[in-house]
Amino acid sequence: MKPIIYWFRNDLRLYDSIALQKASETNQPIIFVYIINSDWFKISELGFNRIGSFRLNQLYQSLHRLKSELQSVSANLHIFKGNPTAIIPELANKTDASDVYAHHEYAPYELEEERIINENVNLQLYWGNMIYPPNHVPFSADVSPYYYTKFMKKVIELPPAPLITNTKSFNTYQGVIPIETLELPLIKETISPVKLMTDYLQSDSFTNYHISRELFEGNHYSSFLSPYLADGSLSANLLYYELNKRQKQNPDLEQSVEKMKLQLIWRDYYRFLFLRYDNKLFYRHGIRNKNRDRYDDSEAFNAWLNGKTDEPLINAFMNELRTTGFLSNRGRMLVSYYLSKVMQVNWLWGAEWFEHILIDYEVCNNYGNWAYQAGVGTDSRFNRSFNLAKQVEKFDPNKRYIAKWSGDTKTKQNPVNLKIQF
Repeated sequence: MKPIIYWFRNDLRLYDSIALQKASETNQPIIFVYIINSDWFKISELGFNRIGSFRLNQLYQSLHRLKSELQSVSANLHIFKGNPTAIIPELANKTDASDVYAHHEYAPYELEEERIINENVNLQLYWGNMIYPPNHVPFSADVSPYYYTKFMKKVIELPPAPLITNTKSFNTYQGVIPIETLELPLIKETISPVKLMTDYLQSDSFTNYHISRELFEGNHYSSFLSPYLADGSLSANLLYYELNKRQKQNPDLEQSVEKMKLQLIWRDYYRFLFLRYDNKLFYRHGIRNKNRDRYDDSEAFNAWLNGKTDEPLINAFMNELRTTGFLSNRGRMLVSYYLSKVMQVNWLWGAEWFEHILIDYEVCNNYGNWAYQAGVGTDSRFNRSFNLAKQVEKFDPNKRYIAKWSGDTKTKQNPVNLKIQF
């Protein structure tokens, strides 16, 4: 019997995976594969690569966990480094694999990978990793709603995609893997993302999520589930179901439940936006074709990136981001607004820096949100602005956050010296 390949992408889990279920139903021997794309490490003209140490370490943790879970059911995860468009066809050819199973992705780079691979091997793709995937909504992606509010109203009353309970065992390929695999660096054991989710939803922290998510910092200002949603080691659909369950158990949680559900719908919305507009979300003028003045000002960009602007709040945000790889929801909104609308620097540079530095980077969320804040996306008020003094007055009245992340108190931070050439 010919083997098949299961290609893990942004779905690093063994549950709630329609593609994995379909692969296991074939009863063919499965070769489980993950590919660390060598393109992620190429230094761009801005002076940094697409995946920095924060997200790379997060990925290694998730891959270790996935590998361990597969080993518990007598399977193995084969990790490669290179280009998927070369490795997948070569592996299929050398193992005589009949098909490759995977989840669809949504952004142009990943869709092009799918197209190229499908020219060389039979690629079986399934929609997943969404609450409302394209095959579960009453509209096609090419005419999906432009504005978030309209999209939300179209889907909020629909039943979410069904949760998939995958098999606990697989027919695993026992042959030799003819391509060199990659050994992961040793890391300490990590906690299950599902347990993290469960603990958070049952904690007092979640009770005030609808308020605390607006804060700059604190014990409860974030669920900290986003890195696991980003790499798919936590199913967004499972989180959605658990939110509904918590609300039934405790109606007092309604505001927090609804607020988090709306955030998950934003996540779906941006995926539909990419399916509709393809690479236009990478255009300098976004999808609005607004001829805004945007300058390729490397000096201003470096000042923003290193927390050396004229705004202490922006500097604090950027110092935290550079030091931790994480930033609050409001912080991300304000620094993107400041770079693109106040400094009038090319917003794509900021989006590329976020891609490099964020531990929870997702292409659709990242570029969708940046275009939105830059006024070239789907914000109906494309000239929207923020009064930073009022933001400090409301969210950091004692300026503790600013003091904590000021340049004076963080003198040992490593500045990033970019030499941008064109």
